[in-house]
Amino acid sequence: MTELLDRRPLNPSVPEVAQGFTRALVENGGGGVVAVLLYGSQLHRSSPDRYSAWDLAVVVDDYSAFHLAMRDHGHQRRNPALMSLMGRVLPPYVTAFNPPGMGSGLAKCLVLSESQFQRALGPRAQDHFMKGRFVQHVEVVWTASPEHETRIQAALEEARKDVLAWAGPFLEEPFDAASLTQRILSEAAERGELTREPDGRFRFRDTPGRWQRMRARIYFARSKVRGTARWAKHVVTFNDWLPYVKRKVERRTGLTIELTPAEERWPLILLWPKAIWVLRHGKAEQPEEENGI
Repeated sequence: MTELLDRRPLNPSVPEVAQGFTRALVENGGGGVVAVLLYGSQLHRSSPDRYSAWDLAVVVDDYSAFHLAMRDHGHQRRNPALMSLMGRVLPPYVTAFNPPGMGSGLAKCLVLSESQFQRALGPRAQDHFMKGRFVQHVEVVWTASPEHETRIQAALEEARKDVLAWAGPFLEEPFDAASLTQRILSEAAERGELTREPDGRFRFRDTPGRWQRMRARIYFARSKVRGTARWAKHVVTFNDWLPYVKRKVERRTGLTIELTPAEERWPLILLWPKAIWVLRHGKAEQPEEENGI
């Protein structure tokens, strides 16, 4: 698949490590990959350490071809049919990717189809899993064609336009550009959703009422339930998930966690007491990603 990269080069502005992961995904993805995006702590440089994964969104147009190719190249031990099923239930799914030549680095990949990507960032999104991540700074590392690039960028723009729909009901009016980005507010004012005060702050033309606040709360409650349910999928789709989660919990809580051989062998059965202990004794920190792995 090197010819794909020859026709559509990688984004030179992203770190070389992210370019390396993307190159390997495209070359080993059986032609199924149509876009790769970089997001998260490594892009934002928000206190990543040597254990921090590189967060990538991998957009595919053919689940079967992608999963078969990843298995054939030794990057996925799970059954391709099972992985395709996981892609269609509560998308996206999360998997680990650590190709040869990348050292100890690990890419944590959100895998979903292009239609799922567009829906997850659009006004009909079923939860906040993708929007919460992709309204922030995101870099498109590679796309398979200019048309894919246009559609991906349009979906990102749609997500940012939709911020007021889920944040607006909880804003105190009037508010200024520090509450949201100037671009979002200015475009919302141009569309007639907001009016500008003489002092530069903004006010909703039709202030969100009780029903809008209730809808937003239901949306976030549903997002939390769906996000928590995805953890069961992560156990299936994420290679070597237990060591990764252990390192992540230690980094977030400041605790040192020792696992017994029995806990490593049967984690879903035996780790509940230790998980409760961590929740009780870990230092309180703002999680990097809501309900994320």
